[in-house]
Amino acid sequence: MHPDAELDAAGEKFFREADADGDGLISFTEYSFFRSILSIDPADFAIAFHMFDTNGDGRIDKAEFSRMFGTLSRSSTSSKAWAEMLNGVVFKGWFGELGTESINFEEFRSWLHELHVELCRLEFTNFANDTNHDGVVDSLSAADFGQMVVSMVSAAGYGVAGHKERLKQLREGEQQLAAQRVNMEEFLAFAAVLRSLETVEQTLDLGGNTGKVDRPTLERAVDAALDVTLPPTIVAVLFCLLDEDGDGLLSR
Repeated sequence: MHPDAELDAAGEKFFREADADGDGLISFTEYSFFRSILSIDPADFAIAFHMFDTNGDGRIDKAEFSRMFGTLSRSSTSSKAWAEMLNGVVFKGWFGELGTESINFEEFRSWLHELHVELCRLEFTNFANDTNHDGVVDSLSAADFGQMVVSMVSAAGYGVAGHKERLKQLREGEQQLAAQRVNMEEFLAFAAVLRSLETVEQTLDLGGNTGKVDRPTLERAVDAALDVTLPPTIVAVLFCLLDEDGDGLLSR
């Protein structure tokens, strides 16, 4: 598949997931909902789902879901507003035509996971290169992945001192890391960690690591918290870009 065609396919699949009412358009209501839902740690959903399952049948209805989502959302939107939003964004696959049915956690978890994966595929395809010259976009250069990391960190309100020089080093091959690449599977592993940073932070706290973190400690924390192995290339890029004073440690 041509790279542009892969990007179009990835975008179309994500669009179908985000177009909750199936009208072929993403409304502001749908945009607001999906922006909020993607910002919530999946581990928080797992806990909250069971807390709002008041009758213990393993399912929650539309009203319970709107209260749960209103509680978890980091925006200032009230639970009542979320209930009104859900009345406008009818999830027929979850709650039926009339909104009277319920959903179990595995159904919701599977949908949320697929939504995250499709967004990651879209991001990956937008930056990836056809390294085998076979019409398939299959990997990111270390520099392109690094640029994505810098963008994510900046979007979260944090500056990365000296990142332009370090990105230049990656692009111009001044470091051995420049020749390494990140494939889709590795990128998905990184995205899973990014979605659950609070869980990783809590794991580091439990291990007594309250200051700076070295590579082995970070890798152990991610494995213990999420059962995810961070690929070596990704760890190397993270430390290359975010280790501002060059001491081999990342500040928390």
